[in-house]
Amino acid sequence: MTGANARTEAEQSWLLLMAERTEQLRAGITVPSSPADQPDLARASKQLADVTGLVRDLSDEVLFRSVESRTRAILDQVISAYTDAAQQAGEAVASYSNAYALLNFQRRYRDRPDSPDLRDAREHGFAAIQDRLDWARDSLAEGAKRLRTVAEHLDSTPPRTRAARSRTTQRVTDHPHAPAAAPAPPRSAPTQGPGRTL
Repeated sequence: MTGANARTEAEQSWLLLMAERTEQLRAGITVPSSPADQPDLARASKQLADVTGLVRDLSDEVLFRSVESRTRAILDQVISAYTDAAQQAGEAVASYSNAYALLNFQRRYRDRPDSPDLRDAREHGFAAIQDRLDWARDSLAEGAKRLRTVAEHLDSTPPRTRAARSRTTQRVTDHPHAPAAAPAPPRSAPTQGPGRTL
């Protein structure tokens, strides 16, 4: 295996690892079906910190590669995958942060005497929490998808070589001016094989 191929495999492995981590964070965020299923602030704080940490780690991957002096055919693809995933993770943070504030509103007013206005605010708040958590999950899914797609299509072969390989070439026998192939001898005709004389 060449050095370029080894680096490509290493990049693929790391992209897939980050994709798996992103998918695990997404799986940990559930959309509540009722107000009783809403995450409490302790759980929400942990999840928000985890998604925020993902943004930091993805940006660290970009930083690490953007200061390298070596040039690689795959470097731009890898950096783009991490920046795209970081953007999606950042959008997940924004959505989750909004739900986080609404969860605090629900906590603050959970023991207040019921009233039409408060009931309406709670219902709208719960619907907004569902939307924001769903959006956070969607963003993380998109980020993981981008990481996996790039990992699966990474190729350390230089672009000019890939282009040359992808060009179709006509077989010589298909060329209109190529001599026709000699017809096969009849089955009944004797043929000369190795060590045999006619």
